[in-house]
Amino acid sequence: MTASPLLFDRDLLKVRLDRAAPDYASADFLKRRVAQDVVMRLETILRRFPVAVDLGSRNGAFSEALAESDAAANIDVLFQTDLSARMLGVGNGLKVVADEERLPFGDATLDLAVSTLSLHWTNDLVGALIQIRRALR
Repeated sequence: MTASPLLFDRDLLKVRLDRAAPDYASADFLKRRVAQDVVMRLETILRRFPVAVDLGSRNGAFSEALAESDAAANIDVLFQTDLSARMLGVGNGLKVVADEERLPFGDATLDLAVSTLSLHWTNDLVGALIQIRRALR
Protein backbone atom coordinates (compact mmCIF):
# COMPACT_ATOMS: atom_id res chain seq x y z
CA MET A 1 0.00 0.00 0.00
CA THR A 2 1.41 3.38 -0.91
CA ALA A 3 1.29 6.45 1.27
CA SER A 4 -0.93 9.37 0.37
CA PRO A 5 0.82 11.89 -1.85
CA LEU A 6 2.02 15.03 -0.11
CA LEU A 7 -0.03 17.80 -1.66
CA PHE A 8 0.64 20.37 1.03
CA ASP A 9 3.83 21.21 2.88
CA ARG A 10 2.46 21.34 6.43
CA ASP A 11 5.61 23.03 7.75
CA LEU A 12 5.28 25.77 5.16
CA LEU A 13 1.58 26.11 5.96
CA LYS A 14 2.46 26.62 9.64
CA VAL A 15 5.01 29.31 8.71
CA ARG A 16 2.41 31.08 6.59
CA LEU A 17 -0.23 30.87 9.31
CA ASP A 18 2.22 32.26 11.86
CA ARG A 19 3.01 35.12 9.51
CA ALA A 20 -0.67 35.84 8.82
CA ALA A 21 -1.79 35.68 12.46
CA PRO A 22 -1.36 39.37 13.42
CA ASP A 23 -3.57 40.60 10.55
CA TYR A 24 -5.81 37.55 10.09
CA ALA A 25 -8.89 39.30 11.49
CA SER A 26 -8.82 41.81 8.65
CA ALA A 27 -9.31 39.05 6.07
CA ASP A 28 -11.31 36.33 7.84
CA PHE A 29 -14.78 37.29 6.58
CA LEU A 30 -15.36 33.91 4.90
CA LYS A 31 -14.15 31.97 7.95
CA ARG A 32 -16.52 33.98 10.16
CA ARG A 33 -19.45 33.38 7.79
CA VAL A 34 -18.84 29.63 7.73
CA ALA A 35 -18.52 29.59 11.54
CA GLN A 36 -21.86 31.39 11.86
CA ASP A 37 -23.46 28.87 9.50
CA VAL A 38 -22.15 25.93 11.55
CA VAL A 39 -23.42 27.52 14.77
CA MET A 40 -26.85 28.09 13.20
CA ARG A 41 -27.01 24.38 12.41
CA LEU A 42 -25.97 23.49 15.96
CA GLU A 43 -28.82 25.64 17.31
CA THR A 44 -31.32 23.22 15.76
CA ILE A 45 -29.81 20.22 17.56
CA LEU A 46 -31.21 19.58 21.03
CA ARG A 47 -28.44 17.19 22.07
CA ARG A 48 -25.72 18.20 24.53
CA PHE A 49 -22.06 17.99 23.53
CA PRO A 50 -20.03 18.02 26.76
CA VAL A 51 -16.65 17.98 24.99
CA ALA A 52 -16.24 19.61 21.57
CA VAL A 53 -13.29 20.44 19.34
CA ASP A 54 -12.87 23.09 16.68
CA LEU A 55 -10.22 21.78 14.29
CA GLY A 56 -8.24 24.49 12.57
CA SER A 57 -9.84 27.21 14.65
CA ARG A 58 -7.41 29.90 13.49
CA ASN A 59 -8.41 33.07 15.35
CA GLY A 60 -11.46 31.65 17.11
CA ALA A 61 -14.28 32.61 14.73
CA PHE A 62 -16.27 29.51 15.68
CA SER A 63 -15.91 30.07 19.44
CA GLU A 64 -16.93 33.72 19.03
CA ALA A 65 -20.01 32.82 16.98
CA LEU A 66 -20.85 30.07 19.47
CA ALA A 67 -20.56 32.46 22.43
CA GLU A 68 -23.26 34.66 20.87
CA SER A 69 -25.60 31.70 20.34
CA ASP A 70 -28.01 29.60 22.37
CA ALA A 71 -26.03 26.57 21.19
CA ALA A 72 -23.26 27.52 23.64
CA ALA A 73 -25.38 26.12 26.48
CA ASN A 74 -25.04 22.63 24.96
CA ILE A 75 -21.22 22.63 24.94
CA ASP A 76 -19.36 22.45 28.25
CA VAL A 77 -15.75 22.35 27.01
CA LEU A 78 -14.49 23.59 23.66
CA PHE A 79 -10.98 22.75 22.52
CA GLN A 80 -9.63 25.06 19.84
CA THR A 81 -6.88 23.50 17.77
CA ASP A 82 -4.64 24.97 15.15
CA LEU A 83 -1.35 24.17 13.47
CA SER A 84 -0.15 27.67 14.42
CA ALA A 85 0.25 28.71 18.05
CA ARG A 86 0.15 32.35 16.97
CA MET A 87 -3.30 31.87 15.45
CA LEU A 88 -4.60 30.58 18.78
CA GLY A 89 -3.90 33.90 20.46
CA VAL A 90 -7.54 35.01 20.52
CA GLY A 91 -10.93 33.43 21.09
CA ASN A 92 -12.54 31.52 23.94
CA GLY A 93 -11.86 27.92 24.84
CA LEU A 94 -8.95 25.67 25.63
CA LYS A 95 -6.22 26.07 23.06
CA VAL A 96 -4.21 23.15 21.70
CA VAL A 97 -1.52 23.37 19.04
CA ALA A 98 -2.30 20.35 16.89
CA ASP A 99 -2.10 19.11 13.35
CA GLU A 100 -5.37 17.90 11.82
CA GLU A 101 -3.39 15.00 10.36
CA ARG A 102 -2.24 13.86 13.83
CA LEU A 103 -4.98 14.52 16.36
CA PRO A 104 -3.97 14.51 20.04
CA PHE A 105 -7.33 13.18 21.27
CA GLY A 106 -7.82 9.64 22.48
CA ASP A 107 -10.50 7.24 21.33
CA ALA A 108 -14.05 8.15 22.37
CA THR A 109 -13.06 11.40 24.11
CA LEU A 110 -15.08 13.91 22.07
CA ASP A 111 -18.80 14.49 21.60
CA LEU A 112 -18.56 16.97 18.73
CA ALA A 113 -15.95 17.86 16.13
CA VAL A 114 -16.28 20.84 13.82
CA SER A 115 -13.91 22.25 11.26
CA THR A 116 -14.49 25.43 9.32
CA LEU A 117 -12.30 25.80 6.24
CA SER A 118 -9.43 23.71 7.53
CA LEU A 119 -9.61 20.05 6.54
CA HIS A 120 -9.07 20.81 2.86
CA TRP A 121 -5.42 21.58 3.76
CA THR A 122 -4.75 17.98 4.84
CA ASN A 123 -2.72 15.60 2.72
CA ASP A 124 -4.76 12.60 3.88
CA LEU A 125 -8.37 13.70 4.31
CA VAL A 126 -9.64 10.15 4.76
CA GLY A 127 -7.03 9.50 7.46
CA ALA A 128 -7.98 12.73 9.24
CA LEU A 129 -11.67 11.78 9.12
CA ILE A 130 -10.86 8.33 10.52
CA GLN A 131 -9.01 9.94 13.43
CA ILE A 132 -11.93 12.28 14.06
CA ARG A 133 -14.38 9.35 14.02
CA ARG A 134 -12.24 7.40 16.50
CA ALA A 135 -12.13 10.40 18.84
CA LEU A 136 -15.92 10.75 18.81
CA ARG A 137 -18.05 8.87 21.35
